[in-house]
Amino acid sequence: VVQGVLATALETTMRLLHPFAPFVTEEIWQKLPKPPQLPGSLMITVFPRGDASFVDAAAEAEMKLVQDVAVGCRMLKATFGLAPAQQASVGIRVSGEKREILQRFREAIERTARVKAMIGGSFTGNAEALTARDEIGNDELTGVAGKEVINSEVEIVMPLGEIDVGAEKARITKDVAKTDKEIGGLEKKLGNADFLARAPEDVVAEQRARLAEEQSRKQRLHDALETLDKAAKK
Repeated sequence: VVQGVLATALETTMRLLHPFAPFVTEEIWQKLPKPPQLPGSLMITVFPRGDASFVDAAAEAEMKLVQDVAVGCRMLKATFGLAPAQQASVGIRVSGEKREILQRFREAIERTARVKAMIGGSFTGNAEALTARDEIGNDELTGVAGKEVINSEVEIVMPLGEIDVGAEKARITKDVAKTDKEIGGLEKKLGNADFLARAPEDVVAEQRARLAEEQSRKQRLHDALETLDKAAKK
């Protein structure tokens, strides 16, 4: 069975690559053991077609949720100045079916985002409590935490712990100024009728996407500043 799977994968890969690397793939094809019903030359084989029976919408939705949470953890760390390789404790507010999915893939989330993830119900975040427990129930934990909303059902919080509040506020304030400058430039460009008339549609769409991204980034930075202000008052 294993050999059959490997042979099918290699044979299909050769057919996929043939239009882009005809000589190399033809050479490999000639050396492959093949059943008699397959053509002797790769150039006259049928190009592979997708099989809808292999599409698993539920699995794709699960993996999108896991990816969104992992990316959210990394973005939250970056917002508060933590290096990608630096470990951080996070709590993930989620319930129901999505909670079970994230529990199953917790190790993957922790590995890719470099976090210690606690998954459960409602809490506000406390560094000691988060690192001391494997599960978060409906307990309200005290403390100030950064927050990243994935969707209406999933939210990530990260206790600020030993973050230098003053230094982070100064850094984020500078980032806000840079973001404002970037937004201003993009708005000016997109407000230019001549640019809109002359630029290709894909270029205009790219600039609009950049503007939306920068506006979203600015909102995250302002949220982070509000969180740091709360921490400074503690």
